[in-house]
Amino acid sequence: MSERVIVHEGLNVFAEHAEKWNSLLERAGNPSFFLRADWLNCWAKHWAENRKTMLVVVERNGEWIGGLPLILGKGRIGARWKVQKLEFAGVPFYDRMELPAATAKDCERSLELILQWMQRDLKSWTALGLHEVPNGSHTLNAFKSISRKRGFELHTVLASKAPLLDLHGGGKTSSKYRRQLRQSMERLMERGKVETDFFSVNSQDIESLIQECSAVESVSWKGKQGVGIFRNEGFRKFMLDVWKILAPEKGIALATIRLDGNLIIYHWGFRHGDRFLSYNMAQTPETNNIRGGSLILNLMVDKGLELGFSRIDASRGSLTSPNVIGRYHGPIRDHGNLVVYGPGLKSRGLSFLRHRALPIIRKLRKLPRPPVLEEKSEITDLPCTNESA
Repeated sequence: MSERVIVHEGLNVFAEHAEKWNSLLERAGNPSFFLRADWLNCWAKHWAENRKTMLVVVERNGEWIGGLPLILGKGRIGARWKVQKLEFAGVPFYDRMELPAATAKDCERSLELILQWMQRDLKSWTALGLHEVPNGSHTLNAFKSISRKRGFELHTVLASKAPLLDLHGGGKTSSKYRRQLRQSMERLMERGKVETDFFSVNSQDIESLIQECSAVESVSWKGKQGVGIFRNEGFRKFMLDVWKILAPEKGIALATIRLDGNLIIYHWGFRHGDRFLSYNMAQTPETNNIRGGSLILNLMVDKGLELGFSRIDASRGSLTSPNVIGRYHGPIRDHGNLVVYGPGLKSRGLSFLRHRALPIIRKLRKLPRPPVLEEKSEITDLPCTNESA
């Protein structure tokens, strides 16, 4: 049995090897929308110019059995240290990432060979930092297994919680919550004519819809704090290109609430098989006191099956401000961030500072510890059907 690590490099690497990469994703069950070759290629064109872009795959008897889309460049480990960092391509726009492989065994074997290649052949990297890896996934389990076998340190923290909703079941909301939704809609209707919609975006409407959404986001709290997905020209151009790629296959779904013809609340996301992957929502300030986020989610719950969705997936969710999808009391998928340090002296020094010295300082100063990623052997998730990249 012949196995080898193959490293493809360059800004066009995801387009050049799209056919074989997408074939691997299909055999792996398409674990993440953000592994798609067209998404990664679009991202690379906009954001990878000053970084080393790589598609690192493991080949067995001529077939790819696993791989990682990676970039190498300046990046932060923790809040303090900016170093030469290896991370998933697509940063910071992805919500979930994994190492695609058809089986858990292939995932672990691929990861083991890739880590050996990093330690032996890849130059000038200080740390491998991977974000939004589902807890209990083959990927995270493989990291833990290899860490135990090979004796290297693996550091993990809980990064986010992603609630999910099965639209066939409708979710379980309280009578109080449903009453609040009715009252909020009544208050909104008192202000003028209310129009609601949930639809797949057409190619000819992309620019006007992005312009409208961008205007709403700019006056929302996301715009005020500079954290919106349309916050500057570079971000808007990237999202415009993403929409242009996905709209012809009905890959962008958008929910809107308009008041007297003007957009006041929107929520859009990606289609991944039968899942709606929540990605971006914003509302104008005057709707903050009427549960705008809950109103538009309720619209999506009511209309989602008509658009061919069976699941609404928060994709990821804040630890401090739980995603409103959690109000429907479905399962919650945990995501973790993990760090593996390189072989050099700088890497060992950084590891000592972050994981030996800082915990002592936190304890002495009675500072909160990072959130712990609990041990899980399987993903807490909903089954997904017809997932096609």
